Amino acid sequence: MIYFNVREVREYLVTHGEVYTIRNPRSEGTTDAVRGNYRKQTKICRVQVELVTKNITSIDQLVDYAFKSGITVPITLSAFKPDARQIATKWLDLAHQLSGQNGETLHLYHVIKMPELNSPALLTTPFFVGRLER
Repeated sequence: MIYFNVREVREYLVTHGEVYTIRNPRSEGTTDAVRGNYRKQTKICRVQVELVTKNITSIDQLVDYAFKSGITVPITLSAFKPDARQIATKWLDLAHQLSGQNGETLHLYHVIKMPELNSPALLTTPFFVGRLER
């Protein structure tokens, strides 16, 4: 299981079908995305978890992924879109708070929502195209 207890990140995953997340080291592969705790969980969806980068130590490592993190920051009147560095800073601070770890033990993962097996979109989902033909 992979927990998504931050509302904006969870909603980004469900709405956009993918999200980048900073976590303590964990296994890759297919699992359930859930919210809750170890005693009681609510399933959100099935996901594929892929390691992107080990040992996140600086904001610079996150800037390219910030807009797909689900993290939001207020937009100033002088800018028409949020700044990736502001998002990356908030994202890394939040990851440190939630994990209780320093940057040397945090990894960046790409989490992709799997289509439901009864979905007609299954055969056209980029994750599955070519894989089902094997």
